[in-house]
Amino acid sequence: MSNSSSPPFPDASPSLRDSLLEARALYDQAGCGYHAATAEGLLLEVNDTLLQWLGYQRDELVGKRHFRDLITPASQPTFDVCCAQFSVSGQVRNLEVELSCASGEAIVALVSATAVRDRDGHCRYVQALLVDISVRHRAERRAERLAQRTFRALRVLSAMNAELVNADQEKTFLDAVCRMVVNRGGYRLASVGYAEHDRQRRVRVAAQASANANANDGADNDEASISWADNAIGQGPTGRAIRTGTLQISQNILTDPQMTAWQDQARAAGYQSAIALPLSAGGVVIGALSIWAPEPDAFDGDEADLLMELANGLAFGIHTVRARIEHLRAQEMVARLAYHDPLTGLANRPRLLIRIRDAMTQTAAGQPLALMTVVIERFSDILAGIGVRPADQLLAQVADRLTSTLGGRASAARVGSKSFAVLLIDTAETAARDCAQQLRDAMRPSFMLAGIPVGIEISIGVAMAPAHADDAETLLLRSGLAARAAASSPEACEFYSGSALEDRRWLALLGDLRAAIEEQQLRLYYQPKIDVRSGQVAGAEALLRWTHPQRGKVSPAEFMPIAEQTGVIAQLTDYVLDAVLRQLRAWCDQGFVLPVAVNVSVRNFSDAGFVDRVISGLARHGVDPSLLQLELTESTLMEEPSRTRSQLSRLQRHGVTTSIDDFGTGYSSLAYIANLPVASLKIDRSFVSRMHDSPRVQGIVAATISMAEALALGTVAEGVENRAQAEALIALGCDQLQGYWFCRPVPADTLRNWVQSFQPQVWGLVQSADLMS
Repeated sequence: MSNSSSPPFPDASPSLRDSLLEARALYDQAGCGYHAATAEGLLLEVNDTLLQWLGYQRDELVGKRHFRDLITPASQPTFDVCCAQFSVSGQVRNLEVELSCASGEAIVALVSATAVRDRDGHCRYVQALLVDISVRHRAERRAERLAQRTFRALRVLSAMNAELVNADQEKTFLDAVCRMVVNRGGYRLASVGYAEHDRQRRVRVAAQASANANANDGADNDEASISWADNAIGQGPTGRAIRTGTLQISQNILTDPQMTAWQDQARAAGYQSAIALPLSAGGVVIGALSIWAPEPDAFDGDEADLLMELANGLAFGIHTVRARIEHLRAQEMVARLAYHDPLTGLANRPRLLIRIRDAMTQTAAGQPLALMTVVIERFSDILAGIGVRPADQLLAQVADRLTSTLGGRASAARVGSKSFAVLLIDTAETAARDCAQQLRDAMRPSFMLAGIPVGIEISIGVAMAPAHADDAETLLLRSGLAARAAASSPEACEFYSGSALEDRRWLALLGDLRAAIEEQQLRLYYQPKIDVRSGQVAGAEALLRWTHPQRGKVSPAEFMPIAEQTGVIAQLTDYVLDAVLRQLRAWCDQGFVLPVAVNVSVRNFSDAGFVDRVISGLARHGVDPSLLQLELTESTLMEEPSRTRSQLSRLQRHGVTTSIDDFGTGYSSLAYIANLPVASLKIDRSFVSRMHDSPRVQGIVAATISMAEALALGTVAEGVENRAQAEALIALGCDQLQGYWFCRPVPADTLRNWVQSFQPQVWGLVQSADLMS
């Protein structure tokens, strides 16, 4: 290619020269840059486009400068490597280099070059095409920076979600989040401030983390200089975010007129931009998450959106941690009340049994224990005469007088609606008799209730260990039997005397119960459970009923303990399970589908073959496992915990759900229950019946429901007998209700008709369900 100082093709004809001049104009005015250079790189020709990009005149470059002279120092190593390859191949494609302009700025261009050779293969000159990609390059770099910023925000968001899983203290959680923002996000400073509602509308710094050694290096993060009031010190991002409820950004603190008060701090601490994101809970702004970055314009686009998501997650986390703390407190209260009677403050029956077992284990062989059962005679008459609340006050006063009489020499407990127990360690019969007389004497003075004197009489039964029993349950049972005998004794105090009251009746009932199972005298009745959210029947509980040929109706409270203690319970449970599965199959064949719950006992779960029989029974009758529910008492859960957990896990894997029956009357560990594969808790009827008479009992019910919600368990309240109880339970968030108010236990056919005609609006459940949704 010729030098521009001589006309191209001087020997061409005029028409050819015109064509060549037109081609030259197209060459100069092309959208791409062109140049030609010697093999050594000396520029021979440069088109006008390239000259315009670089800001040079043609005579400043052509014949005077090498192309390499235009390459910036940063691109020269890459260019030199490419030149070595070019000398061999004779071409290069899309080499990205920076070119220095006459103004001192630079452009980024893609260079493609080809060596033009003579017949001998020698390079005559090099011709090159250049495309200006500066705009694209700047966009890519900006996108890359934004991606990096977005990525750091994502890292913080992910880390915060992981931290929230195990957070149980608010301050610890907030500190951890601030550290994540700084350490993982690469920001300079992060703080969480809560809006105070005092006269100054201060912002209290609840947590803070800094990349600098000095943690108090933040602009707009000092409690003395930050407010969310609309005044001079409330114009920082944090104050504005809390005041307006919207995110606030200062992209350059050093030039932002609203940040004048904090510019010196910003210079000293080394940050130039800030963002403040409001924290909202329940539609109310409670504070702000504030973040500072070392560079200007640090919070754009996607990054700000992600940080707002981070703030929303943080606000949710604060709410979650606070709720979790409340749930933990509720659990602690339930755990505390699980071992104590809420009315009297005495130990309850489960706690007494633990004390007896401990005493039996720790007491030296041969040392006697005495257990006294103290029963208030004709308490039902007293209750009818003075009312429920005064009767509760009477029980509390009896408990106080009982403990003051005993001092520290014995353990007292409340074991029934009108009965108490006293455990005396290392006490012979004579000392136990003396203690019983002291208690009788202590109860003789009248109790004052609302200014009215009320007198009571007590009967006391005593059982000794090991003489009368060598386990806690039997000792308590026989102490109670002795108290029953004492009610007709002149001294109103009796020691357990053997089988006259116990064995003859029990042995007779045991024989009759075996015959009843074999002759199928037992019948199943069903009591529905109502889902308060949907207002529909959610299932039913199977309840066993026995009509004896001579005795008539025998209460389950009478024959079930016999079955439990003699081992007949396994045969009885198999009988009930088979009958329930047959009924479920019949209902399904009729197009009627309803889950049924069956009670199982501790002896069932100690039987290694129990779960196998359940599974085989489901398969034999062709019943969907989800239609069978098993209810276990708390004492069942605590017998052989490892086996119980294994049995429950097997049932869960086969689709059978389980629930904890009579919750609150046992002594199970809440931590243990939390790890069991159970679906729901069943609140015992003794709590439901006393909700409106005792705020403490209502507190227990509320705590139980709250705890169940925290553990993702459903709740069923049994023994619901009136609308007031139902409405109170619904207001507390109970999931299902069961009781006489809806329906007494009925035969299978009657239940089906009742379910099909059930109208939730009659019971006010549709409105209640709407309120809960």
